[in-house]
Amino acid sequence: MGRRIRARRDKMGLTQYALAERIEVSQGAITAWENGRRAPKWDELPRLSQALDVSGAWIIDPLIDDHGTPGGSTVESGEN
Repeated sequence: MGRRIRARRDKMGLTQYALAERIEVSQGAITAWENGRRAPKWDELPRLSQALDVSGAWIIDPLIDDHGTPGGSTVESGEN
């Protein structure tokens, strides 16, 4: 999950700080998600998916592609 979030954030040209500001969490939370130390809380998922322009399912399911359909990630295959 963390690698998908980072890849999508990088693809959108967002810094961790900018993403954190958009979804009203700390930059440390973004770092923890991307490093796999913790996952976003359920109440953070809607804001995160909106900020990254992906579905909530895309964030939590590595088999969902960027368009929200099953079939694998188009950001980086084989990610967690």
